[in-house]
Amino acid sequence: MNIPTPAEVHKLAVEKGWYDDIDREDLSKLSPYFIPTQISLMHSELSEALEVYRSSTVLVGGDFNIPAKLMFTEELADAVLRIFDLAGFLNLPLESCIATKHKTNKTRPHRHGGKIV
Repeated sequence: MNIPTPAEVHKLAVEKGWYDDIDREDLSKLSPYFIPTQISLMHSELSEALEVYRSSTVLVGGDFNIPAKLMFTEELADAVLRIFDLAGFLNLPLESCIATKHKTNKTRPHRHGGKIV
């Protein structure tokens, strides 16, 4: 199974009509609310994942049942797809940035910065 690129995810969003009212050629014409709205939608997918998690752990004693695990995973995927869509729209080098950031994280000490979470 191949994971789609941000460009592929964005292309599909365009095909499905999510950018019908957006001038994708001139980003200066974007509403000042466009990026905050996109980030809010990403956050909403993570909130949905949290709700699935909270509901399923209460019902099954802290362990995911199969339907809840699938729903939780799908909500995480929705968040990633929204991130990919925005990166594709803005033509951001998300894939290379993820690879670079992962490489950097490998060099960090255990629980770097003394953070609890």
